[in-house]
Amino acid sequence: MKAQCSCGAVSLKVEHDSHAHGRQCGMYRIQGGSAYFAVDAIGMPQLTGSGYIA
Repeated sequence: MKAQCSCGAVSLKVEHDSHAHGRQCGMYRIQGGSAYFAVDAIGMPQLTGSGYIA
């Protein structure tokens, strides 16, 4: 899985087990502001552009 910010300065790449976990009940929406989504990573994610994260 690959992701990047809107300007492309920061990117993330992670291998995962193909199982996505999601929740969208009221508790998660209140705590996080939206639905919850996660995958189980296999190994450490690769992050580039960390100097642009404040």
